[in-house]
Amino acid sequence: MKKNPFSLEPDKPAILPAETTVRRVVDYSVWDLRMLAAAKLFSSWSKDPSTRVGALLVDSSRRFVSMGYNGFAAGLDDSVDRLSNREYKYGCVLHAEENVFFNATAPLFGTTLYTYPMPPCSKCTAAAIQVGVIRIVSVSGHYRTLSSDWKEKLEWAREMCEQVSIPIVLYPLEQVSFPDDALFRFVPSPDSLDKKVAP
Repeated sequence: MKKNPFSLEPDKPAILPAETTVRRVVDYSVWDLRMLAAAKLFSSWSKDPSTRVGALLVDSSRRFVSMGYNGFAAGLDDSVDRLSNREYKYGCVLHAEENVFFNATAPLFGTTLYTYPMPPCSKCTAAAIQVGVIRIVSVSGHYRTLSSDWKEKLEWAREMCEQVSIPIVLYPLEQVSFPDDALFRFVPSPDSLDKKVAP
């Protein structure tokens, strides 16, 4: 008889109750990097000339719940002149995380928040806590280039997450990419449309 590594008495066989379900282990890093790549794509939709941020909310089954990027509220003039006026922009722009919460069409409790290219600030982290986000995933590459004011806000965000036991997972910026632009290879080239495939 094989020894049972899960028993305190290794010579006895393991007997699992009937209601026990065995779940496969998920490598979250693969999914995290995919979702961060999606947040990176959403960040490219922002018209902000200095900082483009994307955010994504995903449920426990890794389905998209909502997406957002930083910018003015819908319908407002987002001309280069207005976006270049830093004081006006910082007073009126919605953060990507705010937009991801406003755009949601499903319950947010139990979701994971993905942000690119930086973790959420303290105000957006407070909002994430309030709506029931249970995990935050982002990248760490831009931290060195941030102002001391932003670094302080990120530290407050970290402290808040620590208080409520929300993990913040940070990946190196270099790991978040579209491998060989694989996401954009859905459209066949005109040459391939003329070729006939043998049965």
